[in-house]
Amino acid sequence: MPNGDQRRQGDREPTDEGDTPSQRPSTEIVHTNITLANNYRLELSKTMLALSAALFAFTTSFPPALMRIDYPMILACSWVALAISTIGGLLNLYGWEKFYISYRDYHRDYRCGKAYRKWITRGRRVAHIAQMLGLIVGISVLAAFVFVNRTNVKLAEAKETKSTTDNVSVVKVFK
Repeated sequence: MPNGDQRRQGDREPTDEGDTPSQRPSTEIVHTNITLANNYRLELSKTMLALSAALFAFTTSFPPALMRIDYPMILACSWVALAISTIGGLLNLYGWEKFYISYRDYHRDYRCGKAYRKWITRGRRVAHIAQMLGLIVGISVLAAFVFVNRTNVKLAEAKETKSTTDNVSVVKVFK
């Protein structure tokens, strides 16, 4: 009876390449891995798209809370970078849609379909790079804007008043 340290008949020698299977993976496993990779890519793109759009929307609404805005061009540069990221994200997702639908559209002409997918892939990669760089630059420039204008934030004034019903101090915030 073999214990855990002994080899069983049919076990292969360990290789320097790591734990590589001796047989090809099944089609089901390959499809599962492709599905996981596609889901990850899609979620990454959607998350970056949501971040860039949310930061753009948020930053267009907060300037009234500032007493004054120093270096407004920094904020404008951030908006441009975030807009580029948003547009790049939309084009990236649209490119993936065109890529997948090309299998249906070019199912009779493999060579044309492959050339079309190659063209689409180039565009998708450019859009993805624009999305990533736009988000990185947009967040970085926005952080610089926040740092420069950190002393210009108008805080709400607090005023203490007495309640007539139960003699409890209530703080009202006036803008």
